Amino acid sequence: MGEELLRVDHITTEFYGNGYPVRAVDNVSFHVDKGEILGIVGESGCGKSVTSMSIMRLIPEQAGKVTSGQIIFDNNNILDIPKKDFRKIQGKDMSMIFQEPLSSLNPLQTCGFQIVESLMLHEKMKRKDAWKRAEELLEIVGIPLPQKRIKEYPHQLSGGMRQRVMIAMAIACNPRLLIADEPTTALDVTIQAQILDILKNLREQMDMSVIFITHDMGVIAEIADRVLVMYAGNTVEEAPVKEFFKNPLHPYTRGLLKAIPRPDNTAERLYMIPGTVPDSAEQMKMKGCKFYPRCSEKREVCSEKRPEMCEQSGGHKVACNLYRT
Repeated sequence: MGEELLRVDHITTEFYGNGYPVRAVDNVSFHVDKGEILGIVGESGCGKSVTSMSIMRLIPEQAGKVTSGQIIFDNNNILDIPKKDFRKIQGKDMSMIFQEPLSSLNPLQTCGFQIVESLMLHEKMKRKDAWKRAEELLEIVGIPLPQKRIKEYPHQLSGGMRQRVMIAMAIACNPRLLIADEPTTALDVTIQAQILDILKNLREQMDMSVIFITHDMGVIAEIADRVLVMYAGNTVEEAPVKEFFKNPLHPYTRGLLKAIPRPDNTAERLYMIPGTVPDSAEQMKMKGCKFYPRCSEKREVCSEKRPEMCEQSGGHKVACNLYRT
């Protein structure tokens, strides 16, 4: 086990619903070591992005908040840091690549200025030096003709180029933790491979920790050191990446892996996990495992007792009543 940089300790994040709170993240715990890439996977709506926004303290105050737990970054609980002081960490020591760069970049500012602004704010660079560094960053992330692209607006670039600009912005201040929220989802496979190579190289060059959020198991196999599986706001399995694919334990994880298209699969239809994720109102009423209604291996206890994460071997953890001792 390496030296720990981030520990998410039993956090719950709720949004204000119609007369009742909607619990998007429910008692989630995990850690990220220095220089490690942690992959977080799960279906849409399972709480991956809300977890990352909770870490970055980007939950709009009028919409919701982290209601319990701690987020320990570099031995400090960042939830206790005043918002004004946290801005010195946000974007510098902790940074984030968002899923859709076109909506995340400012359409009224050039790509170069948006990088320069961060450098001047956090690194206290002079404008001339910041523009030079911004050009270097665009070159680092593989943008051709950076001296030209730096003066262009987001709408003038392709999706892959915009995503590279987002990466350049995110790494501008040499962050110790980078959160990448599905950064390759809308890209074709060639550009996706290039983005993954960039992130892996940056991890090596900068000794940077990365939380990589995706629903693509192929991407997880390519980039992650360790994998965390989420379902309906809960963590259900955690394992080193090789162990994860070799020996999945949770029925939900096995269902996800079984649904991956394979060249040797002669079946007419891909496997599909039966049922759907319960909505927020249903989840709040459930006493037991949230996967219970869809599980093919459920037991009577599963409807009454919510399983806790327990370690099986070698850092492989699972939250399932099948493994209760």
